[in-house]
Amino acid sequence: MLRFALCLATVVVAANARAEDKIDADKLIGVWKLTKSEELPAGANAVITYAKSGVVKAAIEFEGKKIEIDAKWKVEGNKLVITSKKGEKEEVDTDTIEKLTDELLVTKNKAGKTTEFKRVKEDKK
Repeated sequence: MLRFALCLATVVVAANARAEDKIDADKLIGVWKLTKSEELPAGANAVITYAKSGVVKAAIEFEGKKIEIDAKWKVEGNKLVITSKKGEKEEVDTDTIEKLTDELLVTKNKAGKTTEFKRVKEDKK
């Protein structure tokens, strides 16, 4: 009986851990402004818009350069998958969503560098 109870407790804990890894993708929809980045150079500015349709648009400025990116986004578990095209070649970038609230988005890239965004406005289109 004790062994059964321990097994059941293990299953419950494992199920809860997996549930916490799942991100509510709807919380991502809206406009986000960069507040801190270990990936981009100091002084960089970025605004990213995630649309309900699965389109993401980013406007990034740093060192006198402006970059605009149009891509597709989706959430798989706790992963944010961005698919963009360079010419005919498709590129996929996957970051881990460390935290997502109504006001804060924190991601970590494959190199372990984090980026933080603050919600500028909600856009449920």
